[in-house]
Amino acid sequence: MMNKKQVMIDLYFEAGAGLYDSQVIEYNFKYLIYLLSKTQLWDGDRETAKSILDGKTKHTLGQLFKFLRDKRILFLPDTEERLEDALAARNNLIHEYLAKNVALMMTKEGRHQMIKEIIELRKRIQQGNKSVSELIEALLEPSVGKDKLAAIDEDLEKQFEKENW
Repeated sequence: MMNKKQVMIDLYFEAGAGLYDSQVIEYNFKYLIYLLSKTQLWDGDRETAKSILDGKTKHTLGQLFKFLRDKRILFLPDTEERLEDALAARNNLIHEYLAKNVALMMTKEGRHQMIKEIIELRKRIQQGNKSVSELIEALLEPSVGKDKLAAIDEDLEKQFEKENW
């Protein structure tokens, strides 16, 4: 049987790991913008992209996502949905989850529930990060072009259909 202190440690561990997951996806969005600035898929200047990557120009994850989506860069509907879901999970975890659920910390059952919910939020963030990472990996390959990126999104779409139908 776990004692209260151990459950709190587990709870804060998951919350901290969720913070880390959130920082990783945010950095990967910045890195994706930077990599795109080196291709013909980008119509912005490299200095802006480098400034975003270096954190000199501050943007929220939502702003970075909107920036890419509005330019219609690399997002098929299922990829976009995964990223929107990851963004919603990240915002929930970072901006409100602990404060909104502080009353749950008062009971053993509530603390266990919070751990399970935070793990679920983390999974959603990690799924979004997986999509961004696949795009980054494609851009890092030497022979990347629009056809290669379209093929990756097509593969993602096929995978989505297999998993959900």
